Amino acid sequence: SGLLNALLRSRLGPGAGTGPHGRRRAGLSVEQAYQVLGLAPGASEADIQAAYRRLMSQMHPDRGGSDFLAAQINEARDILLN
Repeated sequence: SGLLNALLRSRLGPGAGTGPHGRRRAGLSVEQAYQVLGLAPGASEADIQAAYRRLMSQMHPDRGGSDFLAAQINEARDILLN
């Protein structure tokens, strides 16, 4: 899926997830959060909420989805709405 591809690119791409001196960075960047939700930077709060609900309805662990992807979707929403 597009979500999975975005997560893999953001986490596994060159230098992804590392800070200065190769140290691991915690969490998603704002850019990665938009990618996870499949949104363009500057999306409205309503667009963020709608994308979150749509993706969670597909990826929630109770519906056969992945714990990892659900956590990434939650983190992306939290980053963009805070």
